[in-house]
Amino acid sequence: MAWRSAARWREIRAAGTAPAPVAPEICIEVRSRSNTDAELATKRALYFDAGALEVWGCNEEGHLRFFDPGNELAQSNLVPSFPTRIQV
Repeated sequence: MAWRSAARWREIRAAGTAPAPVAPEICIEVRSRSNTDAELATKRALYFDAGALEVWGCNEEGHLRFFDPGNELAQSNLVPSFPTRIQV
């Protein structure tokens, strides 16, 4: 899952390649039983390398974790009102 602004969408479309070389501003990973912590850390790094501003992780119970390129965050800086748990 991801969220991107209209400006980022124009940038992605202008690149004209698949997969897009520019990540949306927010990338969201929904963890499954088969995911490992190392795999999720690798994916986060790839999203940030492609320009993501935040990566959100959601576990099977609906608890969210928020990351920027350098740290885990208590809440999203981009959408501070977003809850830290969603109903699943």
